[in-house]
Amino acid sequence: MESTEGDHSDRLRGVRYDLALDNQLGQYADIEEYRKISIDLGWRLSDSSQQLTRTVTGYLVAPPPTVYGGGEAELEATVLDDIVRLRDEKCDGRVPVFDNWLVTDVFHWVLDRCGIPRSDQSLEDTGQRLSMGEPEEPLWAVEAGRSWLEFLEEVAQYDYEAAIFFDEQGNFVKACPHCRQYRTAENVTQHDGTPDGACDSTVSWYLYTRASAAPDPTGPGEILAVRKPRLSLSARDYVNYVAVCGVGEDGRPIRSVVYDPASLYDPSSDQFVGWRKMEVQALPNYTTQAEVNRLAQEVFSKRSRRPEFIHLLTPLEPRMRIGQVLVVRGAEQVSATDQAYRIVALHHTARREQHRLAVTSIKARWLGTG
Repeated sequence: MESTEGDHSDRLRGVRYDLALDNQLGQYADIEEYRKISIDLGWRLSDSSQQLTRTVTGYLVAPPPTVYGGGEAELEATVLDDIVRLRDEKCDGRVPVFDNWLVTDVFHWVLDRCGIPRSDQSLEDTGQRLSMGEPEEPLWAVEAGRSWLEFLEEVAQYDYEAAIFFDEQGNFVKACPHCRQYRTAENVTQHDGTPDGACDSTVSWYLYTRASAAPDPTGPGEILAVRKPRLSLSARDYVNYVAVCGVGEDGRPIRSVVYDPASLYDPSSDQFVGWRKMEVQALPNYTTQAEVNRLAQEVFSKRSRRPEFIHLLTPLEPRMRIGQVLVVRGAEQVSATDQAYRIVALHHTARREQHRLAVTSIKARWLGTG
C-alpha cells in the first residue's frame, strides 16, 4: 500500500478510506469491486514486530488502474463501510406496518431483511415503541422505493436521537450519539453528552504538547499541532430556537417550542444573537404532546450549548474511537491545558514516503476541566 486516508467524519453517514496501491507488477489487476475487506493500521517497531488495530471493515470500490509514464502503475481504491448496503437496499413494498412496534424489533426486522445476521447486530434497548396511527392511516408504513438507511435514521431519531453506525469489525450498532455506549430505559434521558449525565466520561487518552506535561513520557499521546477555533454560533452547530410539530390523534396540529431567552433578548449574554437561529421539524409520526415535547427538549439540549471544539494532530493512533474522552496537557497557548474533550471525528493519514509521519487528526468537543 502506497498511502491511505481514512475519514471517520461527524458529517458523513459512514466511514470512508481512500487507498493507493502499488500495481506495477499487476498484482491487483484482477481485483473485484464490492469485495469485503478490512483495514488494519499501526506501526512496525524497531524489532520488526507490528502493532496493528482494525479501523474499518467494508466494501472495496476500485476504478481501473492508472498507468503513468515510465511504466509506473497505481490502483486507487475506496473502501466504504457497510452503511452502503443500507443505502442501496430499498423497500419493495413487501413490508409490515410498524406502528406500535418496539424500536428494537423494527431494527431487527429491517436488518434481517437486508441480510445482516443477528450476530452482527448490536442494539441498545430503551424500551421505546413507535407511535400508533389509525388502521386506515398508519404512521410507520414505509413507502416503496425508500432506502432502508433513511427509514432507520428516522426510527433512530424517534428513539431519543440514537446513533446508528457500523463499528470497525463490521457490526451494526445502535447506541448513544455522544458516548456510543448502550442506553437503557432507565438512563436514556440522562445520556446528554455531559460529564454530569449518564454518558461514559472515563478518560481514555492523555495527550501532551511536551514531555514534561506527559503522565508517561514514553507512552503515546504526543501532540504535533493543536488548534482551537474561535467560539462560533454557527447555525450548523448551534440553535437558540427549536420547534417540533406533530399531528394529534384527533388530526389537529400539536407543537412544542423551546428557546433561549438570553440568546434572543439579552445583549450582555455571551450567547446573544438577537434573532432566532431555528431548527423546525415537522413530524406527522409524533402524535402526542409528550412526544413532541421530548424531542424538542432533546434537540435543544444537544444544540443550544455554545459549541467549543479543539483540533489535534498526533502520530498515528488507530485505537482512538469516536465517543472517547481525552484530556489535553500543556496546551496553555490555546487555553486548553487540563481540559477534557469528547472525540467527534477522526482522520488517519499514512503514506509510504521518507520523512512523512503517519498521523491522526482529531476533532473533539469540550466537556470541562479534566
